[in-house]
Amino acid sequence: VSGATEYQWRKNGANIEGATNASFTISNVQFNDGGSYTVVVANDAGAVTSDRAEVIVLPPEPPAAADYFSNRLSLSLALTGGPPVVVSGFNTNATKETPDEPLHAGRIGGRSVWYTWTAPASGIARFNTYGSTFDSVLAVYTGEVLNKLTEIAANDDDDSNEPSLATNRFFASEVRFNAQAGTNYAIALDGFGGEGGYFVLLGELEVTPQKLPEITTQ
Repeated sequence: VSGATEYQWRKNGANIEGATNASFTISNVQFNDGGSYTVVVANDAGAVTSDRAEVIVLPPEPPAAADYFSNRLSLSLALTGGPPVVVSGFNTNATKETPDEPLHAGRIGGRSVWYTWTAPASGIARFNTYGSTFDSVLAVYTGEVLNKLTEIAANDDDDSNEPSLATNRFFASEVRFNAQAGTNYAIALDGFGGEGGYFVLLGELEVTPQKLPEITTQ
């Protein structure tokens, strides 16, 4: 074997910028740090990728998830100034309610879990899946019947909503939308292409009269 040895650490299959040493250390671990980590080791003879190591950051509450739309679990989001609400669980054994369940963010999933949230006030709501160990898809709907839902927001692989994370998204998804007080929202978290594992769902509400711009005509 010849040549200098090079290293590239990855999270959920995406390169971690600047992580090119033989070891990789995370200080002050946050929920966003959860994920599946590997390292690619290369020299003149070729390159090999290590086995995957899953890092799971648990919230204070025990993991919970609902496989079916009809059994979705309730969330209670903090208002402006409060800490975000974080829930987690495993979608490994979740299923898709064929043929009525929509394609979340237009993607083929197959392991969706459901939550419901009633907006206590009007403002800008935000949900994301940073810290999950797989390529996740996120969608928010209104409606009480699975095959008659109205999509409010959907995303696969956040690339614009959070500029500080946009270049470090690792296949997580984020949605932001104008929430109306008293409205019930159904939240679906799925795995892209049927992927599964440990997920993290963060939600928070900014109470404000300001509104996000909405596209009314394509």
